[in-house]
Amino acid sequence: MEDVHEADRQTAERRVSGLMKEQGKSYSVEGQMAMVGISAGGRLWTGEDSLEDVLAQADSALYDVKMNGKKGIKFYN
Repeated sequence: MEDVHEADRQTAERRVSGLMKEQGKSYSVEGQMAMVGISAGGRLWTGEDSLEDVLAQADSALYDVKMNGKKGIKFYN
């Protein structure tokens, strides 16, 4: 199962990395300039923990990203 989890993590990182390539680019939205910035936190769910615990741990990982300058991805360990 560890290989499956690693594959899931890598897939998530690839998707966020694709979005992160858009960071810093400016777009016009309804006449206002907007910039893309992405911060993400994740936690693989094996079914052993409650959904509430998994979401709290993913949120904790996201908080770590934001506290360290934003614009990144982190998985809860």
